Amino acid sequence: MEPTTIALLIFLLTFLLIITELVHKTLATLLGAFLMIIYGFVSYSEILSLIDFHALLVIIGMMIVVEVVKDSGIFQFFGIKTIKLTKGDGKKLFVALLILSTFLSAFLSNIASILIIAGLTFTLCRSLEINPIPFIMCESIMTNIGGLMFLISAVPNILIAGAANLTFTDFLIHTFPLALVLMFLTIGFFMFYYRKCLSNIKRIDISTLDEWSVVPNKPFFWKSLIILVGTIFFFVASDKVGVSLDFVAISSAIIILLLSGADPDETLKNISWGTVFFFIGLFIVVGGLENSGLLKIIAHRMIAIIGDRKIIAIPLMVWIPGLASGIVDNIPITVTLI
Repeated sequence: MEPTTIALLIFLLTFLLIITELVHKTLATLLGAFLMIIYGFVSYSEILSLIDFHALLVIIGMMIVVEVVKDSGIFQFFGIKTIKLTKGDGKKLFVALLILSTFLSAFLSNIASILIIAGLTFTLCRSLEINPIPFIMCESIMTNIGGLMFLISAVPNILIAGAANLTFTDFLIHTFPLALVLMFLTIGFFMFYYRKCLSNIKRIDISTLDEWSVVPNKPFFWKSLIILVGTIFFFVASDKVGVSLDFVAISSAIIILLLSGADPDETLKNISWGTVFFFIGLFIVVGGLENSGLLKIIAHRMIAIIGDRKIIAIPLMVWIPGLASGIVDNIPITVTLI
């Protein structure tokens, strides 16, 4: 059997296990990495060179920051504050929850942001005696749009930035405006689609809402807010002050651990180490596929198909990954395409 065929089979097996969830996705990529090493596509000496440690450190640093900061109640605080700004109007409340979902997921993972916003939504919908499902469905879509906003908003953004040497400012200039346009267009569509449902929503009594009730410790709340703002500032200014994004992320993690008094052992235990090892395995699997020469063959075939018709490259490189990420986790798709 040709080496490229063996490498392809290992790659497909890894993706099949991720898609079907026959085993945990982390175990699937580690198994694929093990097979790539056993069959000689990756040598022991080059394992470290295949792993993007800059991306991993950004991910780990932001995981620690979010893990500590979430206990300050800062995200719930701004959630209630946003609801109070609507003055209890049903339609405004719907729009506010969708905007809040978008911006929460710009700083948190999709799972964390939807858990926070879903808790608020279910509480509000119970008091309004309305079906929460349209709210939750729309919010889940908005969290994906929020993942486009900043370099730190989603793991694929971090991976792409590392591979293409893009800065936080590059994402701010190019993807943030697009995310805003998508956000408002999507909200407009949802307001039209659910217009009958929204017209029947009664006004909510916001007099009982107190944003400070979700803040267990005010000094910690202000420290968390300052560190979050400072982290974003240094992410934006990183290329100007000559520091790397991973340095900013890890520095923020160390500072928040020092100032919060959180137990480092407990914090490190609660962050998703499975995700980190998932990346490590995935980098090795894709590195083995690249070493086999298969990715180069596919790239040359695609170039031959496109030829001088560069307009074909747009749907080819946008629609195919888009459809593929509807089936497979977007992280392995991103790593493979890079």
